[in-house]
Amino acid sequence: MNAFFSVPPGDPLPRTVRLPDPLTLPPGAVVAGVRLGRGEAVHYVLGPEGACDIYLGADGASRIGLGPADGSAGIWEVFSPGGAAMQATYGCAYIPEVARLAPGAECSKPRGTEVRPVPTGVRGLYASLVWAKRPGSGDLWGRGDAEDSETTARYGTVALFLSRQSTYSGHRYSEGLSISCSLPDRQDDICTASLGLFLTQTEQAPAMGTSDRRRVVRAIHSFVGQHRS
Repeated sequence: MNAFFSVPPGDPLPRTVRLPDPLTLPPGAVVAGVRLGRGEAVHYVLGPEGACDIYLGADGASRIGLGPADGSAGIWEVFSPGGAAMQATYGCAYIPEVARLAPGAECSKPRGTEVRPVPTGVRGLYASLVWAKRPGSGDLWGRGDAEDSETTARYGTVALFLSRQSTYSGHRYSEGLSISCSLPDRQDDICTASLGLFLTQTEQAPAMGTSDRRRVVRAIHSFVGQHRS
């Protein structure tokens, strides 16, 4: 399968990538391969043809965007929110298991959003699908400053929020990450594929069986179809 890549000089990436079953590359979509540092594993991003934008913050916050350069549509990933406090509470408004680990944090669901938890079948990996007509916090949704007209999505947004949880010295920890997709109705299949590919690249993904992966992708497809822009 042909792929479009953003790659550091001198650190070559494969020229093709095979999407995990049952995902396929929709018309008008591309796959970008990103390596965030020499020797690091390749992270693949699926989205509409356009610019690939990567932000690496000094505090560890990392975002990737793929789509039109004006930010009016596309997909945005947040896979390292940055800062211990942000990591501990990231997505707590959407994932009950994160809210339980963050007593006292502001975890109320934003007005105008719909949340649907999705069992992953993997211990310690929690997921929720979220729909928002006009997402609020730009950092939380991956587009930077939500008040900036250049980064405000033109369409409603569907997102997948994940929490990878582990136990260390008797304490439970959560690492949050997410992908949001804002595209016109005719590109619903790109949103489904991009959210599905994001899920299959989490550290716990190898533990996800084929039946669980297919079930979650079906849930994503159904959710996207029910919330057309």
